[in-house]
Amino acid sequence: MKIRLDRVNKGASENAVHVWGPDFERCALAAEIAGTPVVRLESGGFFAEHAGALVTLLDSGKFEIQHELLSWEIVKWRETGRALFRDAVVDLEEEEHSLDPAWGTADMSVQHGTALEKLIGETSQRLKLVLSDDILVMCCWRVLDRQRGLLTAQYGLGHEDSHFVQPIIDAVGVTGDEKTRIEQLRIASLAWW
Repeated sequence: MKIRLDRVNKGASENAVHVWGPDFERCALAAEIAGTPVVRLESGGFFAEHAGALVTLLDSGKFEIQHELLSWEIVKWRETGRALFRDAVVDLEEEEHSLDPAWGTADMSVQHGTALEKLIGETSQRLKLVLSDDILVMCCWRVLDRQRGLLTAQYGLGHEDSHFVQPIIDAVGVTGDEKTRIEQLRIASLAWW
């Protein structure tokens, strides 16, 4: 399967960089003009090889951006997931829920909390079953994000990642390198679509 990282991984650096923020497009254009190819992400931002002119641009302070260094393995995981699942995502159900007149009211917060606890339990069980397979672990994280998006649409209430990711990892019971791997796979899955 041909993936987009082949266009940008020229072997000059052992790391890729994911860039996002209000000025990511201006930064991407500047990088391309300077001869550094980039891959734009549907979720916003771009990734490229962390080398040469792009490093200078990132350090220049001229752009309102954020960036994160990633191993090429994580970028490959992201791109594989994108290729496998991008066409299967539909958001119509979220729009339907948001038309509910009770959407986002305090009355729904108890139901939302109960539903979120159930979702955390289901996700940790799924992760335990597929722990040895990187792609399936990322699939579990994407299913979680999809279900959480539906909960937010249904109840109009949301939580930051830290409120549900750590309890899931704790329930799975991983530590050390295995915990780091699961966390990195979560990060990798975020850019699938």
